Amino acid sequence: MIWIRIFLLSLAVTLAAECFLAWVLGLRTRKDQSLVVLVNLLTNPAVIYLSLLGSRFVGPSGRGWVLIGLETAAVLTEAFIYSRWLDWDQIPACTVAGRLGRIRPGRAAVALSLILNAGSYGAGELLELVLS
Repeated sequence: MIWIRIFLLSLAVTLAAECFLAWVLGLRTRKDQSLVVLVNLLTNPAVIYLSLLGSRFVGPSGRGWVLIGLETAAVLTEAFIYSRWLDWDQIPACTVAGRLGRIRPGRAAVALSLILNAGSYGAGELLELVLS
């Protein structure tokens, strides 16, 4: 039962943080926001599950390395999806995402994914501090 709460809380924080950040960066259409949600439905549960599982095997001291590996995999997976399915030309050029997309969609997708994941990770860490 506790794992379900962990998954749901983590997913809720991630979706709130990343959808908000994506909107601030310029991804404001329903299609773009839906993609952010779908991408996180794909990666967040896997990262949380593997993080909890990995922590049991490596202990608290190795948890950081496990998280770095998992977050890197999530960023790359999300960047691949964003590079393929975001319509970078439709994002307003006056926004951060719009400016990034004018450079190169592949690099823009990696930058976008890093920003969104850093924001949601930070929100999760902040929430953990508040709740503990």
